[in-house]
Amino acid sequence: QQNTFEFGDGLVITSKFDSGNLKSCTQKEDNKNYFECLMSGDGLPYTPVGHYKSWFYFSVKGAKSNQEYTFSMRNMGF
Repeated sequence: QQNTFEFGDGLVITSKFDSGNLKSCTQKEDNKNYFECLMSGDGLPYTPVGHYKSWFYFSVKGAKSNQEYTFSMRNMGF
């Protein structure tokens, strides 16, 4: 799935390009530099069942050079 997520501090996380597969991305309320990312199945939206989640591909724009960000990749595997 190709999605874009924009956050209040100007940070943009997107998978809107070939092979992008970010299903969702949420920012933790108690830590604005921590993000939980859910991956789309490898065959979505072209195959309805049997999706592995063996890789992730997305981009981040608007990150501040003096900040550390944490991305937690959830739901990996089958």
